[in-house]
Amino acid sequence: MITKTETIYVLPPAGLIIQCRKPQLTATTPEQLPIDTLKLKSALRECAQYADDYLKWRKDKDKPG
Repeated sequence: MITKTETIYVLPPAGLIIQCRKPQLTATTPEQLPIDTLKLKSALRECAQYADDYLKWRKDKDKPG
């Protein structure tokens, strides 16, 4: 008897996972650092939301019937 094993990849829907925005940092003086810090915090918050949305979607899909 021969057993054949297949690998099936199930991917999340297109558009659910997207690249995170990476703001350009332009500060050249200490006085400008708060502006770049705000840019980074905003981008991190936005990116974290993508991950949270995906994890919620995955949890919802893993629920039995």
